[in-house]
Amino acid sequence: MVRCKTCTRESPGISMDSLWDSGWITVGDLTGLNFGWVCPDCNGHSSSVSFIESKAKERKMKMNVATCRCKMRVDKVAHVKDDKGNTTLEVIDLRAVYGDTPENKEWSKWTPSATFHIQISNPAAIGKLSSGHEYFVDFIPVVPN
Repeated sequence: MVRCKTCTRESPGISMDSLWDSGWITVGDLTGLNFGWVCPDCNGHSSSVSFIESKAKERKMKMNVATCRCKMRVDKVAHVKDDKGNTTLEVIDLRAVYGDTPENKEWSKWTPSATFHIQISNPAAIGKLSSGHEYFVDFIPVVPN
């Protein structure tokens, strides 16, 4: 179970799939121990859960493969609304950061060009990415169970 530190909401289960299905969003590095969950109700962060951490460590040991991380900036966020004005889809365009800061200069040296286009229809995930902000996009190989 995952519990939000802010509103104390508890997740319905402990598997990653059950958490994602109920609107919880992961933050951090899913291949290691440096990740947590964002509450779908209040956007607060979860407390640590040793079961999930041990599963992540076990998964990393099984994977033992390289991953790819890109640092991206949101260029555009567009909303598709229904006839009542409710957002039903969010369309987001990201691009690789460039050398506008010393840190981004280092990132852009290794990933000089990248674009990422995503459409989000999960109501709990809509509004989580905002224009002008930077995010990491991780490409992690899928390991069959």
